[in-house]
Amino acid sequence: MAAIYAGSTTAVGVEGDSFAPLVTIGPNPCSAVLFIHTNDQMSKVNVRILKLTGEEVLQLAFTDQTESTEVDIAHLASGAYLVEILSDHSRHLQKVMKY
Repeated sequence: MAAIYAGSTTAVGVEGDSFAPLVTIGPNPCSAVLFIHTNDQMSKVNVRILKLTGEEVLQLAFTDQTESTEVDIAHLASGAYLVEILSDHSRHLQKVMKY
């Protein structure tokens, strides 16, 4: 699974808890179901799956997101996609391979 990390960096190193993942998406590559895990509760989460051309192929909205969400991508053609996750206070973008 790939992870997105929070925190800030300086010219000489990393500050704070920068290696605590905010969001993990997997498995990658995937054939049918993507799992999106968050490390804190988010009141609203929007998930968009895009082709690399920018064309949106799937959009989902979740409220009171807790730790894990399943996204069915079995109907999508094999290839590379971008998964965009928008929450109350952050945006994450990750490339995912569908086979």
